[in-house]
Parts: sequence; C-alpha cells; structure tokens
Amino acid sequence: MLEIHGRWKIKVTDKVLMQWFADSWNEEAIIAYVKEFKAAAAPLMGSDWAIISIFEQWELGVPEIEQHVVEHCEWFKAQGCIKDCHVYRPSAVKEMQLEKMIPHTVGL
Repeated sequence: MLEIHGRWKIKVTDKVLMQWFADSWNEEAIIAYVKEFKAAAAPLMGSDWAIISIFEQWELGVPEIEQHVVEHCEWFKAQGCIKDCHVYRPSAVKEMQLEKMIPHTVGL
C-alpha cells in the first residue's frame, strides 16, 4: 500500500457538511477520506442535508480514484444528501475530472 497523497478537512455545521480538498490525490487518499467522511456525516443521517466542497487547492486525482468517488456519491445521496455544491475558480481540467466523476445530472 502506498502512502496517502492528498489532503482534506471535513467540518459539519447544522445540516451542512463543509469540506476542503488540496493537492493531487491517489487511491489511498480517497479510501481514507471516504472513511472519515462517513464518520463525520453520521449525525446527519435521517434528515435532508447538503455538502459544500472547496476545490481551490485540489490538483486532480489519479484515474484510480474515479470509481471510488462515483460509489461515494451514490452513498451520500442514499443517506439524505439533497445538494452537493463544488466551489473552485474556473478550471477546465478540474471541471472535466469532476464532471466525469460527478455529472451535474446525478439528481442533486
């Protein structure tokens, strides 16, 4: 197993889960992040809630993260997340990878 490459911070306030992402991500990072996310989101289960994701310092991820992200999005939608907002300055490459993993048409 490789060392985690990628950073994140998660904070829950009321019915909103705020998260910040930084650096480039490998598969080990997404696995650790998902575990931490699920623990942080546990108090939100059973009601409508939202996610605000700040991608300003995120530098994309290796292709191996993509299936994990798709499964993660399916999980949080099934757990009551009704809105998922991504914040970053215009960036064609960020938009391309995010849209591939999390299409705008996923129903959020």
